[in-house]
Amino acid sequence: MLKQVIMASIALAGFIALSQCKKDNDQLDGTYVSEKSENLGNGTFGYREFVFNDDQWELKFTLYFDSLRTKPVFRFRAKGPYSVQGASSKVTGADNALFTFDKKYVTLLSSDAAVATGFGFTACNLQVNTEKDITDSGCSFLVSKSACGQEYDLLKKDGDKLFLGARPATGDMCAEDRR
Repeated sequence: MLKQVIMASIALAGFIALSQCKKDNDQLDGTYVSEKSENLGNGTFGYREFVFNDDQWELKFTLYFDSLRTKPVFRFRAKGPYSVQGASSKVTGADNALFTFDKKYVTLLSSDAAVATGFGFTACNLQVNTEKDITDSGCSFLVSKSACGQEYDLLKKDGDKLFLGARPATGDMCAEDRR
């Protein structure tokens, strides 16, 4: 039950604003982080770090049980190529983007066995604080590359801020109509 609540919360996190920490040029190249802990609405908080370098991207999403980010639960990391595909016909000022997954990883950050069970991570044989490649296997609600090899999103850059689109209620952005 806990993992379904978390999945829905992550999905409803909405249009997120990320501030750029390091600016390489006027393109997306650089590192963008959540401006603050993202309240996912059920006592959990997310924090994102996106790194863009040429046509490659990497995301680190960490889930916490507190807004001060002292009680981490897990980290999801993914990377691969991306492309900006032109202006969105649905959101003024935003562009369509395609984020392709080359690799997916998860790291369990809590030693509480009930947390691992609640998120469905016990079947994945995760070790606390050890990153595991889940590209081929997936892990609980974090699906494999074959189940979702890309995500269709929106993005908008405004100064040093990067805005990404809202996730649909299912959390699944693997089809273009869910952008």
